[in-house]
Amino acid sequence: MTQAPAALSGLPGASPELAARLLEGLGRVDARLREVVDHDDPFVAQASQHLVDAGGKRFRPMLTLLAAEIGEACRPRWSTPPPVSS
Repeated sequence: MTQAPAALSGLPGASPELAARLLEGLGRVDARLREVVDHDDPFVAQASQHLVDAGGKRFRPMLTLLAAEIGEACRPRWSTPPPVSS
């Protein structure tokens, strides 16, 4: 089995496909965090950037991304429905 990237080291059983989707989602979270803390005042921008870089702001987004994997929204659609056992 392929190792998950270091950013996902807390999820040792993550498949490469799951790891890729999580990393993509976390990339969007990171980009949005940096966008919303940007400021015209250099002092405020630097302080805000320091807080974003300190970490800990991505744990809940990671849980949200993992919870989204439970449903079918992120999974490929079946071309034909799977057989139903009785």
